Amino acid sequence: MSVDAVILAGGYSTRADGFKMEFDIEGKTILQRCIEGFYDSCRKIIVVTGFKYEKIEKLVKDYEKVVTVYNDNYPKGMFTSIKKGISQVESEKFFLTPGDYPLINKKVIEEILTKSIKEENKNKEVIIPSFYGKGGHPILADSSIVQDILVKSDDYNLREFLKNRKVAYEIIEDKSIILDVDTAQDYNEALSEFNKKLI
Repeated sequence: MSVDAVILAGGYSTRADGFKMEFDIEGKTILQRCIEGFYDSCRKIIVVTGFKYEKIEKLVKDYEKVVTVYNDNYPKGMFTSIKKGISQVESEKFFLTPGDYPLINKKVIEEILTKSIKEENKNKEVIIPSFYGKGGHPILADSSIVQDILVKSDDYNLREFLKNRKVAYEIIEDKSIILDVDTAQDYNEALSEFNKKLI
């Protein structure tokens, strides 16, 4: 099974005190940590840029598997970045996540992939990881849904789209799937969780 990853990194970071994609998590940026979680399992990693795209391109330039795609519609919202990113998917399946999930790791990615091929999930289009009943990221989707997303209007949203699809929730006992960095408090929590994993 071939898998790509789409990472959304084109937002404004309006609630963070600074540009969150370059916040440091023990020597690497939030975006770099996110990329490295997917690196071993994915054929290609598509990073969608927008706001401060030049900074994003510098952060990812040393990753051979990463390609960047600029979303000139980023002021219209996240769904435009989703459309831009998935239009570049070439594999059978793809992961999708915002870029501000710095603790996504190789183990989580492998576990989602393993659970996606269970017998009861073979006809599912989307796998959503959950932690104590809360859905998280990354989602894993079959590439057959790409065209159906691309024809939706730019003001649509992913949650609405998924209501009418074949979706399975799979328990992943790792807080990283719900830990995104929107505020200074989130950032401090991410640092704390990262350091716990090192112990």
